[in-house]
Amino acid sequence: MIDHDKFAQNLIDNFEQNGKTDEKFLEKTIGYILDCLDKSISYAEKNSKKGGLDKKILVISIMTIVYENTVSKILPIYLKPFESVLKYIIIQVIISSIIDFIVKKYKDNSWKGIQK
Repeated sequence: MIDHDKFAQNLIDNFEQNGKTDEKFLEKTIGYILDCLDKSISYAEKNSKKGGLDKKILVISIMTIVYENTVSKILPIYLKPFESVLKYIIIQVIISSIIDFIVKKYKDNSWKGIQK
């Protein structure tokens, strides 16, 4: 297994261990995805020697593995017909936009309200 596959598997295992179904399914799933994104960005920053775009691709790759092995498997039946559209929106639109937002904030040095 490639290192980032092992990293993704650790995130998936954490999801499995902490319970995937309860009354707060949506809240926990969103929190889980955001936590995985945060950890994946840190992982890419520490383990990728390449530039920004390659790091973004690595993070999206990890998040795709995580999504396919957790969220897509527990979608409610009424969302199953929209699975590929949901995956595209979550990974390619939302997560990609969050990564861009975070990178821009750090590049502008404005993460905590500090403006250049």
